[in-house]
Amino acid sequence: MPSPANSPSIDLLVRGGRVVTPTEVLETAVAVKDGQIVALGAEAMLPPAGRTIDATGKYVLPGLIDCHVHLGAVYDDWHTGPVAAAHAGLTTLLSFVEYDDQARETLPQGLKRLRDEAGTSWTGWPRPSSRA
Repeated sequence: MPSPANSPSIDLLVRGGRVVTPTEVLETAVAVKDGQIVALGAEAMLPPAGRTIDATGKYVLPGLIDCHVHLGAVYDDWHTGPVAAAHAGLTTLLSFVEYDDQARETLPQGLKRLRDEAGTSWTGWPRPSSRA
């Protein structure tokens, strides 16, 4: 059994990749402990890890993206869809907009309807109609 001094202080180190943050893309390492990102920085400056992933030549994202999701009245709604996605490890959903041909709905009208259907599910973001 390893001594406490030799025990890793983080669970996972992702090294060599291009880390995508909300504001920029960085060539840095990511330290993870108990399933949470705890630090970004030069690999040499981060504590030892129980496991290391070499992400050289790859982009590192904090979660998975589903860029073609059907949410709305016909499919999962704006509450159950994101909850199910989060359980699957998805952090970003891009909803597919279906517009009503028979009502001669335009794409902008369909997008507005989709936003209205989402209602209060737009958490953390200003509703598009409320932007100044």
